[in-house]
Amino acid sequence: MRRTFFCLSLTLLALAGCQSPNPYVASSLPEASAPVLPQQDPAAYPVALTDWSRYRTWAWAPGAAVVSGGLDGQTLQQVVADGLDQRGLRPAVGGARADLQVRARLTQQQRSEQYTDYYDTNYGYGGYGPYGYGPGYGTTVGQARTRTRTFLVDVLEVELLDPVTGRVLWHSAAEQAAGGSAGERARTLRETAQRLLANYPPH
Repeated sequence: MRRTFFCLSLTLLALAGCQSPNPYVASSLPEASAPVLPQQDPAAYPVALTDWSRYRTWAWAPGAAVVSGGLDGQTLQQVVADGLDQRGLRPAVGGARADLQVRARLTQQQRSEQYTDYYDTNYGYGGYGPYGYGPGYGTTVGQARTRTRTFLVDVLEVELLDPVTGRVLWHSAAEQAAGGSAGERARTLRETAQRLLANYPPH
């Protein structure tokens, strides 16, 4: 009987121990929130490749030719039209809707560049006294001078636009030295347009 009572007492003590406060209680810190993922901008995704072979005709966009610096818009339009023809693009005729709209701009802009001149300066003397007694002395010191030169250039820009949305599909620019007569600048402009449009269609 005593042995049974002793075992029961041990069992009750063990149960009481199990009901004591647990020192390892979870803290009341708030739950960690889910990480914020960066939002993807749909416009940032690469656009689909353009099938340039479907563009065959073109027309001038409103305000097509903007010119400053002495040349006229008619000259600019003729030069660009000839360049487009060499790239296989023909003007839309008979009121047909063109595959592309074209805009051209010719502006004068100022550029600057630095250049350095290198030259030598000689120092020396040929002795002392009225007859130049004693050894002479001479040395050469190299010097450099950096200068800034400013000049004007003609900048030609050509844009090809979607005629429905007005979105720019292709843009390129090239520049040439601004100088000479109007005829000389027009000839140079023709070469510049050919060089610019050689990038169409993009590879």
